[in-house]
Amino acid sequence: MDKLQTLGINVSDIQKLKNAGFCTVLSVLQATKKELMNIKGITEGKLEKIQTSASELEKDKVIHPFILKLIQIFRLASNLPLMFWKRGKI
Repeated sequence: MDKLQTLGINVSDIQKLKNAGFCTVLSVLQATKKELMNIKGITEGKLEKIQTSASELEKDKVIHPFILKLIQIFRLASNLPLMFWKRGKI
């Protein structure tokens, strides 16, 4: 998560994400927009920048963006946590 700071994300915004339970960059990418917008102090503009930066950090990972989108759809449909994905590994 702290790597987001190197891409211009404010330290206080990173701390807000951590306090809300998003401890990895991958967990931020997996989260729905609604989940992230519910974090006090995270605006739509900040959210866009955070997601873009997170995508940049995770671009070399094995998980394809299509798979991430499927995870988001599944979480919206079922509202169940996907704990095995939150570890940041497949």
